[in-house]
Amino acid sequence: MPNGKFSAASSCLRRFLALSKAFLISALLLSGCVSSRGDLLSQVSDRGANSTSVASFMGIAILTTASVIPGELPFDEVADEVDNCRLNETSIEIYSPHPVDGSSLLCEQLLSAVTWVRQLAGATGRTGRFRVTLVPAGRSFVTSRSSISIGGSMDVSFAFPWSSEDSRASTANVISKMAHETVHVAAGVLGKPAALQRDEVLAYELGACAQLKFLGVLQERDLPRGSLPSFQNLPKEAIASSRHGLDAASAVRKYMVDGQVSKKSANGINLISACEEKARSAFSSPGL
Repeated sequence: MPNGKFSAASSCLRRFLALSKAFLISALLLSGCVSSRGDLLSQVSDRGANSTSVASFMGIAILTTASVIPGELPFDEVADEVDNCRLNETSIEIYSPHPVDGSSLLCEQLLSAVTWVRQLAGATGRTGRFRVTLVPAGRSFVTSRSSISIGGSMDVSFAFPWSSEDSRASTANVISKMAHETVHVAAGVLGKPAALQRDEVLAYELGACAQLKFLGVLQERDLPRGSLPSFQNLPKEAIASSRHGLDAASAVRKYMVDGQVSKKSANGINLISACEEKARSAFSSPGL
């Protein structure tokens, strides 16, 4: 017979996982201000929205991630793995219902961006598994996933819209958001203060800098514009996140000339340096 204490703890953990996922989906449903899937999708921009929640339980962390992508038709196809790549303990897996041109390059760019954020956060030496689902443009999709983190490990999944007709913009969006969410994941599993775990400005800025560092150029049209097109009838948390994105965009825009900044320019070098310094300073604070 199984040990009674172990069985009770396992049962409690399963309930906590379910509650964690339900909590995050509820948050994406805008705290009750959006009552249905259709209402939720109507509140999200065509770039999609992603969210990360990290909760501690009996010495371990529960990671819950969620993605919301609007579209005219539901995405109900099977997404198969089309590419994967690895660097030491960090791996990327890309899933799509169709072959993706340049998937190998995209995988390497995502791997570089995620590894960069993990290094700035001091999260190297810990397993990091990142699953990326590319949803064809115009298809709606809502998903969430929970996993257990022990010792700062990361096992997360996100979905992003993908347009084969504008792969440059799609790539910029995926890289930016992956770097952004990795900031939240790293802060959570490392037990950093709650203020850092919720630091949207830092996450948005590192997302923009990841585009610059790993694509070679950052264009104004790719800056955060907020995931919510309207601020009407939304909770303060959702409004704050979108406004923090606009604040980050305003700070980054100062480095641009004629609507863009290149990695090799003086402004580009200074912007990446500023991002890295800010991240290292933020993550140097002690964990829990």
